[in-house]
Amino acid sequence: MNENNMAMNKKRPYKISTDVQYVNNDSISHNIINADLGLFHGKLGMTIFYYHLFRFTSDKKWEILAEELLDDLFMEIQTCSLSTDFEYGLTGIGWGIEYLVKNEFVDANTDEVLESIDDKVFHKIVANDAWNIGLSSGLLGYISYVLTRLRSTNNPTTQYLQKQLLIELINKLAEAVDSQKINFNEPDSFDILWDVPLLLIVLEQCLNINLYNSKIIQILKEIEAEVLTLLPQKHSNRAYLLLGLEKIAVKISSKRWKASAELLSQTIDLKEILSNEFTRRNVTLRTGKGGIALVLHLFTKLAVSSKLSFGIQDFQYTIREELNFEQWLNSGKGGISKTDLLLGEFGLHLAYILSNTPIKLTV
Repeated sequence: MNENNMAMNKKRPYKISTDVQYVNNDSISHNIINADLGLFHGKLGMTIFYYHLFRFTSDKKWEILAEELLDDLFMEIQTCSLSTDFEYGLTGIGWGIEYLVKNEFVDANTDEVLESIDDKVFHKIVANDAWNIGLSSGLLGYISYVLTRLRSTNNPTTQYLQKQLLIELINKLAEAVDSQKINFNEPDSFDILWDVPLLLIVLEQCLNINLYNSKIIQILKEIEAEVLTLLPQKHSNRAYLLLGLEKIAVKISSKRWKASAELLSQTIDLKEILSNEFTRRNVTLRTGKGGIALVLHLFTKLAVSSKLSFGIQDFQYTIREELNFEQWLNSGKGGISKTDLLLGEFGLHLAYILSNTPIKLTV
């Protein structure tokens, strides 16, 4: 790479063969040129995908493409005026860079690489009083960025500042809960950005830091009655909610949370999810088969055994079948953005790859 602070890591610890069909090469240049820089819809998301694709196939061309994308991103980020939100902006980009380093795709000192982003995020958090809950542009996105920075840094000054920011964000989250800014209603269809399971997943990650746990427990008690009585109509939404419930139940050793998780798990029909809740063309990471495949994969990482942890095998087969359909989409007849990580078919490919490779994945 061109950046002095970020050199490519040449260690490739494993090789896995695959029969996956990949994106149409003829479409790559156009999509890259017209992409934004962000994690969900832009060049950082593409970079993550192509690094995973390289590791999955050992095909050098995908690593070269990922390197070029990352170089391009670093050049453009110097001159672009970006928001600090997670979906399009700097917190998502920073989280993605930490992800690349943690999973040994790149070698970097993130305290140096992300210094400018840290500064902008600090000023945004301190200055802003109007927050929504969500991951895309709200508190959960900023908390996710601060958490990943806290986990990676060994710099005492950076640790202190990030801890203070996390405390501030948790306080703002408590205020949002008190003001009833959380929408507990189930989305009409599966949505990986549904606030309720994301909130539980992020709070579990906060508890792992062991910094402000008394306040986090207070937030959980505040939402407990609503969360533990939810029974979504969609089985895919039940599975996503269960992921959050089980993470919290394990972490706080609550009999009530464990009991609610067990009851919810008994209502989930994997065949219903596989057969009826997604159309054949709905393959995206946000609302489609890519997203629920990722959720099922995350069950395999839980400390407790869940029947859903075995559902990923069925979904892997389904995804392999869907990849034949992806050839039709790649021909230019498809109606979705091909290289969009959240809304394009990259999400389906990535979910399949993640379910077949060792990965250090945290929200």
